[in-house]
Amino acid sequence: MKWGKDGMASSFKKFLEPADEAALRQRMGAVGEGLLVFAVGADAQTSRVLGELRVRLARQFGMLDESKFAFLWVVDFPLLEWTDGEHGEPGRFVACHHPFTSPHPGDLDLLETDPGKCRALAYDLVLNGFEVGGGSIRIHDADTQSRMFRAIGIGPEEARTKFGFLLDALSFGAPPHGGLALGLDRLVMLLAGADNIREVIAFPKTAQARCLMTDAPSPVDDRQLRELHLLQEASQTYRVGAVFFESAEGGSEGLRGQALQQLDRMTSHQAQGMVTLDPKGQILDARTLSGPTFDF
Repeated sequence: MKWGKDGMASSFKKFLEPADEAALRQRMGAVGEGLLVFAVGADAQTSRVLGELRVRLARQFGMLDESKFAFLWVVDFPLLEWTDGEHGEPGRFVACHHPFTSPHPGDLDLLETDPGKCRALAYDLVLNGFEVGGGSIRIHDADTQSRMFRAIGIGPEEARTKFGFLLDALSFGAPPHGGLALGLDRLVMLLAGADNIREVIAFPKTAQARCLMTDAPSPVDDRQLRELHLLQEASQTYRVGAVFFESAEGGSEGLRGQALQQLDRMTSHQAQGMVTLDPKGQILDARTLSGPTFDF
């Protein structure tokens, strides 16, 4: 939306009354000629795009003092976000950070009534527009952790199966605990005056995500793939045998005939045979009734 000597110029000016145009100009603090940029879409996407545009224009017009270090804490992150279901599954809330992040004490009742408005005890440390650290306070009691599981669609039985050890540990008593992870490589980048983290990493990856030092990712041999069950086994042919054993002592033609009749009743997809052993286990006679093989 552009303001010039002839007033506002915009594709949706026809939808605004003069009073609306004046109110918008006053609300945005537009004085003289200028430009207002709007983005329509999901907040997570539009905020990121407008933020990057804002920083780029500020740098282009020399509005940033690159010699200063400006720190900023970001707090009151949302605890949960809604995600649409896939493959016919219903949508549900998921944890923005992780499902063990502690809800804000003032928002606990929202877990059951309005989960999307519940804040998290999470925080980020930002330096000159770059996130250089982040962390959260963890849930440290079993009741709150169970409520958190229910809010993201994990019922009591599933929670017990997957996280029973954690719920038990929390029920025994755990002190409040949390942490902060710092991105030292980003700090070094800013201290060095670089604008890309690749400049301060010892062995950065290429644009194709390859490591020039170790040549990773490298091919994996078939044996390793089979061990990890990532390689589909090729079809192999086996001959399955059904063998009837009889002792040389007390053996009779009648018994042999009955055994052969039983073998004949077996499926034609199997190979059949008869082996005669003496009392010491030595083979006296072996006969094979051949049959077709099969693949699996």
